[in-house]
Amino acid sequence: SKMRVIANGSSNGIDTGHFSPATVQTQTDKSRAEMRNQLGFRDEDFVFVFVGRVVKDKGINELIEAMRQLVPEHGNLRLLIVGSYESHLDPIASENEQYIADNPHVNHVGWQRDVRPFLLAADALAFPSYREGFPNVVMQAGAMGLPSIVTDINGCNEIVVDGKNGRIIKPQDINSLRGLRPGEKLYEEVLSDEEHTLPTGHSQIRIAKVREYDHDEAAAHVRDLERLAADGNIPELIRLMKAIVPEFKSNNSPFEQFDQQQSTNSQSTN
Repeated sequence: SKMRVIANGSSNGIDTGHFSPATVQTQTDKSRAEMRNQLGFRDEDFVFVFVGRVVKDKGINELIEAMRQLVPEHGNLRLLIVGSYESHLDPIASENEQYIADNPHVNHVGWQRDVRPFLLAADALAFPSYREGFPNVVMQAGAMGLPSIVTDINGCNEIVVDGKNGRIIKPQDINSLRGLRPGEKLYEEVLSDEEHTLPTGHSQIRIAKVREYDHDEAAAHVRDLERLAADGNIPELIRLMKAIVPEFKSNNSPFEQFDQQQSTNSQSTN
């Protein structure tokens, strides 16, 4: 693979202590059951939550069409939408906007400063986006103990392992969404340390322990790499890459091979 992790992280990350069911219940003084009751959900309801901009590019048209087809078959299905419309930029179909407004199986709460209580109330994240970078909401849902239904696009398919912590479906495909019916086993337990066991109202999920991440360190390394590349200082760039990315120390890595070739050429010149 040509992809490598620099300094144990990227520009995105979440605080798993902040996004945890126990923390949310303590800070809001509301249990999962109380939050569900506040939103009008019954104990037997299966609640999909979507968090993000309510626009075409996020797959809302497909999500609503899937709801339109599934609700007659599954009376306990609910969709909780957390986010605002951007009708002037990327509107969804008018009939789908009307469905969101009128259908009792859909609860649209608009933009929220704190999305954690709404994740707490849900059973699974539905995120059928067309394109993403590295979406925080999928990581937030996982930290809250929710399986995620995501499309097979960059970022989403790096966070979700199909059949483990969620499902990966085809983008812009209503049939894929319809196939994920309430009650289906959406994920298998992911084994990790006991301290990462996250209880939810309907099951438990263990998420893999995340390596220590330092945003400032990662940003500093990126700036150094950009400076060395701009200066054309290839030997120093290679040394830095080998220092911060363990995989580049391998004799089989392209950087190690290039470094050895540079050394050979230098000795031949001398």
